[in-house]
Amino acid sequence: ENYDIVDGNRVGMIGWSHGGMITLMNILKYPEKYACGYAGVPVSDLAYRLSYQEASYSNNYTPDYHIGGTPAQKPEEYARRSPVTYASKLCRPLMITTCLNDDDVSHTEVERMIDSLKHYNKDFLYKIYPAMPGAHAFERLDSKESCDIRFETYAYLAKYLNPPFPFKTIKDLRKAGYRFH
Repeated sequence: ENYDIVDGNRVGMIGWSHGGMITLMNILKYPEKYACGYAGVPVSDLAYRLSYQEASYSNNYTPDYHIGGTPAQKPEEYARRSPVTYASKLCRPLMITTCLNDDDVSHTEVERMIDSLKHYNKDFLYKIYPAMPGAHAFERLDSKESCDIRFETYAYLAKYLNPPFPFKTIKDLRKAGYRFH
């Protein structure tokens, strides 16, 4: 609405970790706004997440100025804030990735999202990578593996966003991101 240079039919959303959660919430609750989405290691089930995090992390959610209780005290509120609750609503192309050694967002949490989407027979792409260098930040490293994964992600998005100058090689991707080959 604010930029006439933006083609509203070619808007995608991409996010990592809590950004992956934001991507999922938006693609599931406001699909008319997006052509596709990518969620890397997405937080997707807050109640489950708090079950495996340390108390210092979980305590951030319980004060009155945030959720105001534990998942046992406020299950509806935790569900409302969890993408897994809205899995049945997927109607846009979506790609989800995780790795087995993520030290922040457990692959089992991400797999709960994947399993929910499968339960509703949703068409989406997912990749569960083995233990990767960088763990939670595995795609953000500047390694051959991470560049290959980023290139695969951008190729997936390009199928739906039709960019005028798509990356044809990893070299193109690196040049755009780093201005060198």
